[in-house]
Amino acid sequence: MEWLWIILGIAVGFGIAWLFRIIAWTDRERALRAEFSQWHQSQIKGERADALNSSRRVLAGKYLERFIPFTVPYEPADMHFLGSPVDYVIFSGLYDDRCEEIIFLEVKSNNATVTKRERAIRDAVRAGKVRWEEVQRDV
Repeated sequence: MEWLWIILGIAVGFGIAWLFRIIAWTDRERALRAEFSQWHQSQIKGERADALNSSRRVLAGKYLERFIPFTVPYEPADMHFLGSPVDYVIFSGLYDDRCEEIIFLEVKSNNATVTKRERAIRDAVRAGKVRWEEVQRDV
């Protein structure tokens, strides 16, 4: 009968140890969750600030695009705003009913670089892959 008390004592000891382990693990889990929550909130604030700054830069660039005709050495009447895929097409001299040159103008602000599509257009123009076509339809 004595071995029964020993087994019962060992089982109770394991039970108490298991209970303390669960309590300690739960406390640690709560602390980790609180720490993660704080970190997550700081990350969200940082990402929101980055998004806001990025949005401000994009809007400033859009406004700059619209006022560029007054800051470049081309006649504003010759400048036609497209916005996409390039910002302006300039028909140099067209205000005098002549066209000396056609210029594709892309406006960039700060450290912005040309996109893949803009680069493709630039390369096609530089390679002389530009032509004139007419389509006439009877109505």
